[in-house]
Amino acid sequence: DLDPARAAEVLAGSVANHPPGERLEPGLVREDGVPAGSGTRVAERDKAQTALAMLFPGPTRLAEDRHAAQVWSAVAGGLGGRLFEALRDRRSLAYTVAAVPWQRRAVGGLLTYIATSPGREDEARSAMLEELARFREEGVTDVEVQRAVSYLVGQEEVGRQSAAALAAEILDAWVHGTGLEELVDPAAPYRAVTPEDVRRLATRYLLPEGRVEGIVRGAERAGSSSSPR
Repeated sequence: DLDPARAAEVLAGSVANHPPGERLEPGLVREDGVPAGSGTRVAERDKAQTALAMLFPGPTRLAEDRHAAQVWSAVAGGLGGRLFEALRDRRSLAYTVAAVPWQRRAVGGLLTYIATSPGREDEARSAMLEELARFREEGVTDVEVQRAVSYLVGQEEVGRQSAAALAAEILDAWVHGTGLEELVDPAAPYRAVTPEDVRRLATRYLLPEGRVEGIVRGAERAGSSSSPR
């Protein structure tokens, strides 16, 4: 029963007194408008766990390499991903580890996260940066990309099984994306991603000097384990 003209009028009235802002150039920026560089924010907590997040610049929602960022995330993160295998299975450094792309129209980022023992924070940071360097130096394999693409395509298909998810997809394509034509074959851009695309993404964005960090730092407790599992 919604009248589109009336809805547009109400929406326009809610923002009428707000002057338009300056156009943002793609990329991470601080409040002063300076491109983001190295920096750290720390919060102390009385808990036997430290959480470390690293945010790197990344593709925006409209960038050509945004699907390569999604493929990178599927290769790096998740229970079977590179970071989980290297930082949790082989080194016993992590309670949890993740890699996530963050994409909006005028800003984008690549986010990594690791939860570890407080006494192993420096080790976890170094190990994370080493694994991210492997993406720049060694790239990814065809098998890794194929597995990641299959996972992402499956997610798209499962997501369309609910009306709420489909409505959110329509809204995202309409507001943040290039239009509803994105919905015709959403899996096609993933299938077009190559190992070289992922390596190019890592080489461009996953540079240690370009990251910012957020840390919730826990306190080492007597008898706490130094090897997360």
